[in-house]
Amino acid sequence: MDPVDELSRASGLPAPSRAAVEAAWTAALAIARAAWPGVELDATQLAEFFGPRLAGIDLVAALATAPVADLAIAAACYAQQPTAHAAFDAVLTEVDAAGASTRSPRDLVEDVKQLLRVQLLVLRDGKPAGIAGYKGKGPLRGWVRITATRELIRHLKKRARETPDDRALDDALGAADPVLDQMKGEYRAQFATALHEAIA
Repeated sequence: MDPVDELSRASGLPAPSRAAVEAAWTAALAIARAAWPGVELDATQLAEFFGPRLAGIDLVAALATAPVADLAIAAACYAQQPTAHAAFDAVLTEVDAAGASTRSPRDLVEDVKQLLRVQLLVLRDGKPAGIAGYKGKGPLRGWVRITATRELIRHLKKRARETPDDRALDDALGAADPVLDQMKGEYRAQFATALHEAIA
């Protein structure tokens, strides 16, 4: 289907004229491609993703006010474009910001970053990737930061529920066994590599 026709169908919004919608869509694509020059953006896939997320008095007005660049990278990730998955790491720096605001330890921040890569980008059990939950109501970075903050707080609460004896034992084992620390580091790197390969 023609992207403009798909956009009209998926949005359900009235169009002032075909020419006006085509001009607005061309401008939106230019913004998206300028924001993500290294990402492969398919116009039809973008139209399918954008359509249900647009709101306004008509299609032209909706495109003019939509967070086009954010919707574009989300759409490309949703379509499982490897170039988009790689570019999404720039958005995931919001996990670092969430970590600073929640005073989370570095290892937890990295764990949550890996967790969000899986939750947001990977298809699981026939279900769409979690990035589908982004509705374009605000900046994508803000949406990711809120998601990361919730995950960090959940994990911090879980750690706080551990008994002091458990934490002392973990600290003692870590201090007494440098080989264990080395293995943790090696396996963390292997997990990250495997995850990136799976996404690609």
